[in-house]
Amino acid sequence: MRKLNKKGFTLIELLAVIVILAIIIMLVFPQITNVMNGSKVSTIHSKAKGLVEWWNTTEQADALLPGNWTIPSQIKNEVVSSSTWKCIGEIDGLAELFDITKVDYVLGGSSESTATSAKLNPTSGPVTVNQNTCSAVRYNSAKGLDVVLVAATTGKQYIPGKVTYAFSNAQAGNEIPS
Repeated sequence: MRKLNKKGFTLIELLAVIVILAIIIMLVFPQITNVMNGSKVSTIHSKAKGLVEWWNTTEQADALLPGNWTIPSQIKNEVVSSSTWKCIGEIDGLAELFDITKVDYVLGGSSESTATSAKLNPTSGPVTVNQNTCSAVRYNSAKGLDVVLVAATTGKQYIPGKVTYAFSNAQAGNEIPS
C-alpha cells in the first residue's frame, strides 16, 4: 500500500492561525488609533504654537527696527486694533501667511462662535470649544498673540466624534484639549 504525500495545512490549522491573527489585530488596533490621534493633536498644536512664536518674535524685532515691518501692516492693524477674538478667516492674508486652509481648519464663523472662542483662557478653568467655534486670534498687549485653531471636520487633523483644537499663547503655551 502506498502512502499519500500530504502537503498543505488542515482546516483546523488554518482556522487557528486566523483566530490568532484576529486577536493580535484586536489588541494592536486601539494603540495604533491612539498614536494616529495623538499625531493629529500634535500637528494642530505645533501650528498654533508656531503662529504665536512667529508673531511675538517678529513683533519684537519690528519694535527694534521701526518702519521696517516684517508683519504685513494690514494684518498687524486688523489683529492689534481689537483685544477681542477675531476669526482668522476675517483677517485678510493671515490664513495664507501660515498655510491655514478652510479645508483643515474652521476659519469662518459668527459673532456667537467668536464669543465662544473668547471663553478660552487656560488659567481660568475649563475651555469651551464646539464645532461652531472659529479658529481665532486675539492680541493682548501684555502677552502678545493668543491663538485658537479648531480642526474642520473635513481636515486632516480632525478626530471623528471629537472637537480637535489647540490654544496657544506666549505665556501659557498649548492647552491640551479634554
